[in-house]
Amino acid sequence: MIGDKQYHHFTIDIEGNTKALDVILEGDNAYDIFLYLRKGDFAFKRQADYVNLSKGADKKIHIDNPEEGTWFIGIECNTTVDVIQTSWGYEYTGNTGVLNGVPYSIEANWD
Repeated sequence: MIGDKQYHHFTIDIEGNTKALDVILEGDNAYDIFLYLRKGDFAFKRQADYVNLSKGADKKIHIDNPEEGTWFIGIECNTTVDVIQTSWGYEYTGNTGVLNGVPYSIEANWD
């Protein structure tokens, strides 16, 4: 499970002569979860070789003939809540379910 504005990171090792790499993210489409890939170092929004920033959580990145080596997968939960100051304290509004974490699955396949 991932919370608002959090990143999770994973690595996969790709051998030479790999024909294709598919990274598939699935989750609750009520939340925006972004997918990033980068060869050789951590994958963030502004530091990625491949990105999928489409709405919702279900994403896929396909790479033909990926380079050999370690690939980093970055998952970012872009959904967050708004905080409103009131006379009695703070009130959280918006999609507050993200505060409990959003379940997702990540799968990487290559051949």
